[in-house]
Amino acid sequence: MTRLRTVLHYGGNTLTGSIEILYASGAVVRGKTSATLECAGHDSPEAVVAFVRRLGLPKVRCMTEIGGGREWSVHEVIYRNMGQFRYARRIALLWGGRVGWIVNDAMATDTAVGLFRARPSDKTITSPAFLKGIMTLGLRQRWAKTLLQDPNVPRFVPAALITALHDTLDVPLAELLVSTPQVMRDPELLVALAHLPVAPDSTWRRDDGGMVYATVTTGYARARGAADDALWAQSLALIAARDTPHDVLLTLATWHDRHAFSCPGRPSKGQVFPALKERALREGDTAILAALARVKAPCL
Repeated sequence: MTRLRTVLHYGGNTLTGSIEILYASGAVVRGKTSATLECAGHDSPEAVVAFVRRLGLPKVRCMTEIGGGREWSVHEVIYRNMGQFRYARRIALLWGGRVGWIVNDAMATDTAVGLFRARPSDKTITSPAFLKGIMTLGLRQRWAKTLLQDPNVPRFVPAALITALHDTLDVPLAELLVSTPQVMRDPELLVALAHLPVAPDSTWRRDDGGMVYATVTTGYARARGAADDALWAQSLALIAARDTPHDVLLTLATWHDRHAFSCPGRPSKGQVFPALKERALREGDTAILAALARVKAPCL
């Protein structure tokens, strides 16, 4: 044999190619070769392969589809982590012809390079069916973190994620939402979080006759409390603004309904409740006046 020429093509988890052998006698032998890596799942489509190639990941071993729906699919990419000399895993989403990474919580230095970003026209990407499919794959929290990392994320994304909190108890998602700048700047989204279902505070009498007051701190209680605190911190500005939605003002007035044994912080209740009452009297708002009438000491 005087020459061996091999051309190999890699795509997904398959390898295909051709072989040409030249012998000294002048004889030529041509053939084909193929191999399949031990990767669970179907080969990823060319759009995912092209996306991964552009990013130049070292020694990519597998690209396989691990789940999806009618308009989308999720793909696992396994490659060599050269810094740790072991294999690393990334998850990519193919949706509407676009491909992007989903945040990998196992990578402390995960960057925004290649992360999937929602566009204003992508409303079905947070539909109940899509979020259910992502949750089945165990990726809803990471998917939410992926979208919310974008400072310009469309408003429908956090709004849909807050709605999804009512489908199943998801405390980490609620606390992620209430910590994002997009939600903290939006009083109406804070109102939605402030009204998440939370068990009521309770009291009971001890054997010695004393009373015990218990404030709920489980489930959505922490996220709801953080949303209430964020609203209260900007309460005076919200009360003064003519275009503040009524639900926002009513949520401020009903603080005590949700926190039976605690009072709001600054600005002081001595500033907020009188300002609310003055506006409610001026506008003839009986709902807010009725809510303020229920406030008891020491939160008066």
